[in-house]
Amino acid sequence: MIFSRKKQEILDPYTVEQCTSCNASKKRKFAEGDYVFKAIGNCTSCNNGQVTVLKIYGETIK
Repeated sequence: MIFSRKKQEILDPYTVEQCTSCNASKKRKFAEGDYVFKAIGNCTSCNNGQVTVLKIYGETIK
């Protein structure tokens, strides 16, 4: 039986922030201390909602 070793991929982490009121979203580089549902601050688009971290993911660097 031949086992193949999976090529290691380098990931670039990103954070997606979203407003709870107007659903405006923004993708930015991951910063240390980010976690899902973290409150970031007030929305600059609608000045009404709270911006929270929606998801954190990695994109493969080619």
